[in-house]
Amino acid sequence: EEVKALLTKGYRENLISMEALGYREVIQFLEGKMHLEETKGRIKLDTHHYARRQLTWFRKDKRITWFNLQNGEKPRESADKIYRFLRRY
Repeated sequence: EEVKALLTKGYRENLISMEALGYREVIQFLEGKMHLEETKGRIKLDTHHYARRQLTWFRKDKRITWFNLQNGEKPRESADKIYRFLRRY
């Protein structure tokens, strides 16, 4: 719906704003150049690749402190870990 509305308003595929994840694939789907399942698959794969690139980038940034939160950990326990960390600064 979002992509269809943008195309109706005159936005075109070559705009930088239309390079967001999934837009190109949805446009191809709307133009009949791609099947729905292929569209969903490509969006999932592109999103996965993007997330991995982001994680790689963040891991290289020494200013970031990572917290190991355990599965099933209560939100309050997670908040306490973060609070104890922040109190040091």
